[in-house]
Amino acid sequence: MEESIKLMIKNNKIERFQNEIDNSKTDEDRKKQLKKIMKHIENEKNEEEIKKDVMKKYMNELKKDVYKKKWSYLDKELKIDRVKLYCKENKIEEETIEKIIGGIKEGTFKGSLVKYDHKIGLVKDIKV
Repeated sequence: MEESIKLMIKNNKIERFQNEIDNSKTDEDRKKQLKKIMKHIENEKNEEEIKKDVMKKYMNELKKDVYKKKWSYLDKELKIDRVKLYCKENKIEEETIEKIIGGIKEGTFKGSLVKYDHKIGLVKDIKV
């Protein structure tokens, strides 16, 4: 609700300045100043939007860092995610994918079959 009120206020300011520019027939300096103010208002983000953007960037960095562990330290779900990504990029057959994922879930899939680069968090090769 509060966001919609802020948006209405912002749009109202922009509309008032635009009307003044349209109705003003002289004073070019005033028009330039109004255009500058309008541009600033249009580009202005409120504090909540800024906080959301910062938090989103932080969360994305955390997500990337989660995969930067040795294969043996990754949780099963993270291993499955990396395997799926590798298989998608390398067009591995669905049957093989299910076999690998099943092995990971059951704990029978050996980590030695996976060449995993923990520095970048990606599977380089799977011996199947």
